[in-house]
Amino acid sequence: MHKAILAVTLVLIASAGLLLYFFHGERQIPSAAYSDKPQDWIGQEGLLRKIDIDEATDGKGYEDVRGLQFREEGIETVFDYDGLYQGQYFKKEFIDSEEKMRMRITSEMSPANGIIEGFIVETFEDGIPVAHIFLDEDWKRQLGDTYIYWGASFGQSRQFHFTASEGGIYADAITDEPERFEKAYKLHRGGIIVGDVTPQKLEQEDTNITIIKLV
Repeated sequence: MHKAILAVTLVLIASAGLLLYFFHGERQIPSAAYSDKPQDWIGQEGLLRKIDIDEATDGKGYEDVRGLQFREEGIETVFDYDGLYQGQYFKKEFIDSEEKMRMRITSEMSPANGIIEGFIVETFEDGIPVAHIFLDEDWKRQLGDTYIYWGASFGQSRQFHFTASEGGIYADAITDEPERFEKAYKLHRGGIIVGDVTPQKLEQEDTNITIIKLV
């Protein structure tokens, strides 16, 4: 891909060129934080599987128009979401030119409706930031191998494990990088990216990627 096109695409899809770290930054593969608890946060309402944010954050978090709010003694912050569908930017939903929904960032998922769905809940466990990631069956079927990138410069990474599941929703978790937070967690740099950004796509600088991002 022409370098100019790559540069413009990166600026458009990741404010301040954050995805440049994918192609030029160093990445580490640290140990991950695993837990069976996230499966208990997934409830059912009809055909929907709902992630209980209140339960996931022990009553300290909620979602509103600004994003995912977290309030605890000594910690007050908000996380926002956006994503890419095959390289095209979207905020919470991607609808194609035929008015068909292709992808959503949502805590309410329908695992077999043909729409790629995912969600990230950031919590603080004993003062340590932990990101719980939820992807549906459509994600696994359509995207396959999925990777997580996180940190102040997205410098840490590992593959998402499609092992722990509940009703077609897969749950995984990583210990976030405390150093990316400042001023009692009110400010944070970098974030968490989950998508089909494989080592092969990184090597080829392929921007035709599908991701969700929490910042």
